[in-house]
Amino acid sequence: MSTSDKLTIKLVIGESNYPLTIERQDEPLYREAAKRVNDILGRYKQKYPGREAVEYFAMTAFHAEFLQMLMKDNKDTQPYQDMMDRVQSLFDDL
Repeated sequence: MSTSDKLTIKLVIGESNYPLTIERQDEPLYREAAKRVNDILGRYKQKYPGREAVEYFAMTAFHAEFLQMLMKDNKDTQPYQDMMDRVQSLFDDL
């Protein structure tokens, strides 16, 4: 894979900025994932006002993992797991 296949983007999740270098073809997936996380964070902030930011992120992480477990029982999620592993690797690098 050449360097031209890579793209540096900045995602805003919660109130933090996350610069990531990703594969160019994956940009829409990263942006949609960030949007969904922000939507879920917003729902938890509305439902449980006055909590610490880390609590909202914990609830959101739990929410995502729970959905992944439900999906795993319903169909092959290996492509999604591979993408989650790649995203986790990028965040670990941060």
